[in-house]
Amino acid sequence: MAMFARWTFIGLCLSSAIASKSDPCMDTVCIENTEPPSSALLQTQSRMSEKSVVTEVGKKKRADPNFNAMGDAVSGASAPLSQAGYASVVSMCCPQEAWVFGQRVISNMGLDVCGNGELSGLMGWFFCEKQNRTFEELTNEIYNASRGECAWVGAPGTCRTPWEPLESCPNLVGLSDPSNIIGTRGTCCFPSASTALVFSGARVTSNNLGGKGPNLGDPQELRYTGVGTKDGKGLDLVVTADNPGAYTPKGNGENNGLNGLFGTISVWAGTSADLTFKIEESVSKAPVALDEFYVSILDIDEEQSRIRERVYVTYGRKLVDRVLEPTDRGMTEVELADGRTVYESTITGGPWNNPSDPMVLGVVANPSSYGVPSVDQRKQALMFIYRKTSTWQLTFEATHTEGLPHGRNFVFGGTSAIIDICPGKQEPKTGTLNAL
Repeated sequence: MAMFARWTFIGLCLSSAIASKSDPCMDTVCIENTEPPSSALLQTQSRMSEKSVVTEVGKKKRADPNFNAMGDAVSGASAPLSQAGYASVVSMCCPQEAWVFGQRVISNMGLDVCGNGELSGLMGWFFCEKQNRTFEELTNEIYNASRGECAWVGAPGTCRTPWEPLESCPNLVGLSDPSNIIGTRGTCCFPSASTALVFSGARVTSNNLGGKGPNLGDPQELRYTGVGTKDGKGLDLVVTADNPGAYTPKGNGENNGLNGLFGTISVWAGTSADLTFKIEESVSKAPVALDEFYVSILDIDEEQSRIRERVYVTYGRKLVDRVLEPTDRGMTEVELADGRTVYESTITGGPWNNPSDPMVLGVVANPSSYGVPSVDQRKQALMFIYRKTSTWQLTFEATHTEGLPHGRNFVFGGTSAIIDICPGKQEPKTGTLNAL
């Protein structure tokens, strides 16, 4: 009865904030095992299913491909499944990250989650560093939850469909699948720990991306000097083309550079640009890894359907999540077979709906009778969350199906207005933990 009250109280407190999509590690072997409780269930021979990997836990150990060392443990979706990884996740005080971590632990034990409400309740009890609980206790709790008629985790394919707990079992009323009800896939934003990338005071000191101009005497890069500071030192953002010969801008690249409060990169319709972005110290040009920072792509739109804008990314250790309007988006989001995720525009736009400030996004009326009557700029915005890195990759593509091609300008900045839908750190209420 005490356990039921404990889970119910914390589960209901966290229900409005819990959100996650399926963990990318669930469909691959992404394991760093520690010694869990011994049982026949956990000594099962290795086998794969769509949602889980069962390994001889405690006998075989596999390195998590997302990690080299504990210093890289930066999210619930990729922290090592160990005491060190657990401690790093719960210390974030982010219920979403704890929920995703719990999903991965359950998958690693060869089990499927039957009741998402029960999982949120369990992770609430392990949530935040003040809990002072251990990874071993977590695995013990999960194992115990797989037994008896009130089990809410089970072997693959054994969950009741649709899932409903039995009337005789504890029930977390009102909790359901927490996926995709807020702007991230299961991550919190920590603005106080982040480094802001701001283009308002930046200047372009090299403008020759891929060697295509407009300043052909510059190094083959697009360098923004003065986009931020770290430990009192100025920062540059440097963009290079991974395949300079394949990069095709409009004309001689005259649209590359700065446009008000944004950086801009031109891509000719029918082509794509694989780009590497780097943060460097302005004077020494040394790479600078930032604990957390945000990169926004804005004004993702199209010229009807014949020329559409696409952005490709790969989630993992560096890029941990994105912030995106949860419903009625102005773009599609598709995970590809090669591991990348592509975002493609679905809204027709023009110069009239271009934003002027990344922190001021709203509904803009079309002054013309041609095209859509209005556009919500928030639905055209996509903000990526990066952690503990100085370098990342993006691919910009402008599709072309008919008519004369022309250039498309991809507009980007740092933090944008949609950060308000990214969940933040949540401390348990004073006195709550000791009372449970």
